Amino acid sequence: MKIFTLPTNRFSIFALGIASALSVTPTLSAEVDTSGWACEFCPFERGHRGHYELGATEVSDDSAYFGDASGYAEEGTYLNVDGKGSYRNDGYQMRWTIEDLGLDSRFAEVSGGRQGRYDYHLAYRQIPRHIFDTTDTIFEQVSADTLALPSGWVTAPLTSGFTELNSSLVSQNIESERKSLAFGGRYMLSDRFRISADFRRQKRDGTDVFAGSYFTQSSLLPRPFDYETNEIDFDIRYAGDNGFMKLAYYASLFDNSNTELRWDNPFTSSPGAEQAALAQPPDNTFHQASLSGSYRFTPYRTVVTFSGAFGSIEQDEPFLPYTINPNISTAALPQTQLDGEVETTNLAFTLTSRPYSKMRVKLSYRYDERDNQTSQMMWNRVIADTFNSGEVETNVPYSFERSKLNLSGHFDLFKTVRISGGYDRTTTDRDFQEVAEQTEDSGWGRVRWRPNAYIEVSARGGAAERDIDR
Repeated sequence: MKIFTLPTNRFSIFALGIASALSVTPTLSAEVDTSGWACEFCPFERGHRGHYELGATEVSDDSAYFGDASGYAEEGTYLNVDGKGSYRNDGYQMRWTIEDLGLDSRFAEVSGGRQGRYDYHLAYRQIPRHIFDTTDTIFEQVSADTLALPSGWVTAPLTSGFTELNSSLVSQNIESERKSLAFGGRYMLSDRFRISADFRRQKRDGTDVFAGSYFTQSSLLPRPFDYETNEIDFDIRYAGDNGFMKLAYYASLFDNSNTELRWDNPFTSSPGAEQAALAQPPDNTFHQASLSGSYRFTPYRTVVTFSGAFGSIEQDEPFLPYTINPNISTAALPQTQLDGEVETTNLAFTLTSRPYSKMRVKLSYRYDERDNQTSQMMWNRVIADTFNSGEVETNVPYSFERSKLNLSGHFDLFKTVRISGGYDRTTTDRDFQEVAEQTEDSGWGRVRWRPNAYIEVSARGGAAERDIDR
């Protein structure tokens, strides 16, 4: 339904006004009082304006394929609301949008602000994922992280020996839901300073298919999961006549409600291996601070840009035991949690210049480092909660450094001829890799002849050399 309509006679009034104005003499038109005139066709809107639609949809059958991401997964009647609207008054404006409000795939957004002073936004999105709706399983979810076999289940070394299989199967949809919430805004402290802040939360929960191993057999498990990720962005920016500078902070916080998954073994097993366990993705955090900017040197037609970002990744979730099989003896864990930490560094610099109208040069440099500071420990190796291999393994904290230098440019030798060339040098240094260091140098040159807009002839050549240190 429409909640706002334009008057149907507006255009005829406008045409009549034009005709009347053209018919008066110059003497009379000079005496017309325009103080009460109103512009009905000016682009500056005031007040409320909106358009909304209400509808209904009938779905004849259940279908995961049809309902995946659409919200029409089950048979029935669905009411739905869509629309958008706005409000404007004295420099303030607000806009809103709603889509599929009556479905599980709904979306809503509100944004607004006052031009040149502040703005804000708020958005919510929900997306259902329906992968399979015809799947069956013998497992029953008795808690958030435990799958159990039905009572009276008879184990066997092979699936052909599962005498209670058919009577134990129950329907289990493989589906999940993602809900996203985002809000934030900007505020102008002055003509040159601006602060911005944004927050995003994404929550995913449901059931997926997960493989559980028992050394020589395995099961496809209906694994429940419940993930939440929160992200924070904050920055303050200064804008000058010839450049800008921005100081920013970013954080990503991941939380998993289930630290492990335990399930009963439907196969014949050795004593103590009637149940297995496996760790799930651990909680972790990432924090990063960055500084970036750009400056234009007008007399030299040169622009310099730079950025530097320094981050830290941490993970300190408690470890599961080597095994939950009480009949397997192992040494104690070397530590109860990982205390993992990775430091990241990202630096970039670019200079572009056009000292002459026929010449352009570019110099850029980038440096990336991943410094894994996680301690190395010696660990026992237990195979699928079945036996201790007797081997000892060490965790490997991989790290690397990579830098890249680039120099390129071109020169218009004549109006129709341009020569260009460049040089690149990339250096990579890795830890715990077969190739520890690698350096690659490459260069290229090009000549282009373009006599008109329809013909272009070019020739290019180059060479590269790579050195490695094992």
